[in-house]
Amino acid sequence: MNLSDEQQQVVDHRDSPLRVVAGPGTGKTMCLVARIVDLLTKDKIDPKTMLAVTFTRAAAKEMRQRLEREGIAPDRMPDVRTLHSKAMGILKQHADLVGMKQTVRPLSEHETRILIQDVMVDLNAIGLRLPFRGQGNIKTYLNAYRAELSGAGIPNWIRRSPQATETYHRFTEAYEAIQGFYGGVDWFRVVHAVLRIFEAHPNIREREQARIHYLLVDEYQDLNHSDQELVRLLIGNPRGLCVVGDEDQSIYETQRFARPNGLVDFHDRVAGTTTLLLTKCHRCPSAIIDKANALIRNNRIRIPGKANLVAAQNGGTVATFWLRSKKAEIQWLVAKVEELHERGAQYREMMILFGDGGVADDYISALRVANIPTDVQLRIAGPFDSECFAQLLAVLGLLADQSDNLAARQCLGAHDGIGAETIKHLRDLAQANGQSLWAATQNVAKDPSRYPDIRHRRLVGEFHRKMSERAAERNFETIIPTIIRDAPQCADDKGIGIAQEYFARQAGKENVMKLSELLQNFEQEREAGKLEGKDAELPDKVRILTMHSAKGLEAPIVFIPALEDDLMPGEMPNIEERRRLFFVSVTRSKQSLLMSWASQRTGRETHRHGGRIVGKERSRFLGEMGE
Repeated sequence: MNLSDEQQQVVDHRDSPLRVVAGPGTGKTMCLVARIVDLLTKDKIDPKTMLAVTFTRAAAKEMRQRLEREGIAPDRMPDVRTLHSKAMGILKQHADLVGMKQTVRPLSEHETRILIQDVMVDLNAIGLRLPFRGQGNIKTYLNAYRAELSGAGIPNWIRRSPQATETYHRFTEAYEAIQGFYGGVDWFRVVHAVLRIFEAHPNIREREQARIHYLLVDEYQDLNHSDQELVRLLIGNPRGLCVVGDEDQSIYETQRFARPNGLVDFHDRVAGTTTLLLTKCHRCPSAIIDKANALIRNNRIRIPGKANLVAAQNGGTVATFWLRSKKAEIQWLVAKVEELHERGAQYREMMILFGDGGVADDYISALRVANIPTDVQLRIAGPFDSECFAQLLAVLGLLADQSDNLAARQCLGAHDGIGAETIKHLRDLAQANGQSLWAATQNVAKDPSRYPDIRHRRLVGEFHRKMSERAAERNFETIIPTIIRDAPQCADDKGIGIAQEYFARQAGKENVMKLSELLQNFEQEREAGKLEGKDAELPDKVRILTMHSAKGLEAPIVFIPALEDDLMPGEMPNIEERRRLFFVSVTRSKQSLLMSWASQRTGRETHRHGGRIVGKERSRFLGEMGE
């Protein structure tokens, strides 16, 4: 690897805990990979004593691939995974210590939305009816629950109100009871549970610390307080700790309670820390870097005396366009894309970023009318994030294990006419008899007259018969096509396609395993990122993303439309986080940054802002950049 002097310092450092502050485009991933390779080859450390933590599974997959390209053999490959994956492994080993089963699994957002319906029904049953909208609705209590688990604390609006405090405690009890019944655990509860185990059982913490001599953490600024505390506790000797991040790129405070201050005050939490800076941006030219520096210096939460980014190359283009209306802005954007393409730019070299994915719809429609190919990545991050794929896993899970209450709940909820009220009756029946949810449906199907309180018992019987017929299907090659026959909208789902190919391959082997074993192997390979294949070349399409989903990506030409102050930063309470999000967006560009705003805007956005026309003022961030 051809490393700069500042990058080589990161690779060579050994004498103390290390904080690497790496600006956008400064080669932090390359540095991390080079440091791991150096430890393995020069220092000859045992790879079993190293843990490399990434923020996403995709990043873990990329790091493993880079290590392979650098010649690290499979038997010398260190453990590379997300922090939650590591925490989940610890939790499964010691689940009984926090009142969970070893079979516990983290809930996806899709599963959480389903279980929250059950929580609402249970709260209604004790006379607690929460509003559908505004402060005090079920989502705000879920958010408060997650804030507490993340170490951000319970919101003030709850702490200051005895009634809200009581409701919050009721919600917490109901939600954790639901998690227990279904054998799931909220994603934000995983790390918190491990911290509880470590606190109550120091011997378990010390055993984990004895295993990890070298801990490397990427995107540290996007971890919340609980995550950062787990990082500190995972390693016994902090000399082997290296965290990499950039407080200026922390964009998950609102969504995941990230704590950028954790990077700023890292030296206070970990004594003797050495700080190294990566400041040379190899992605963006000087015109863009100058604007980015001017923007981000307006934030207060920054490492004191932090040096500006320096561009490795001069030049670049930054331009801001003012349009009279949203319609005019859309027409301008379409025309500009066509013009750039006619002048030789490929569509894949262009990226359009939106602060709010919902604003993008009319832009996408106009691009398609103009026959401009688009790759829309606004709502689904990967092939395994769709509801179609989640439903397939639920059906397969129930067929493999009829005691899987979570799978049964998802399958019941997908059956026409069966809602949360009916499922509550089935839950109560299952718990009263010490049975699974599937067994409860079987009881109702066998003798519906015994259960007059279950209004839709005929539908429950239909569901049970249908799933029993599917359970009789033993051909792994045809089982998935049979399942999706009733869901034609899922026929082209990428994740389902990958699963179908995997199952078909297993069906052709001599020693065909049980469905439960096959599903377990599939999940393990999916977690390890082995099923998506190697990253193919980008299709020749204009990429359309939210600003959040653009993190880690780049393009020669970046458009950022809809830059009115009411949309960016908008009415968000944390303006510094919005400024960081805009900073991340600006620094995706390798060549040209084209921004725009409109004086008038109507459509979906007006409903998001009380029905008034928005867009009379351009974003304050443009002024801060000197535009």
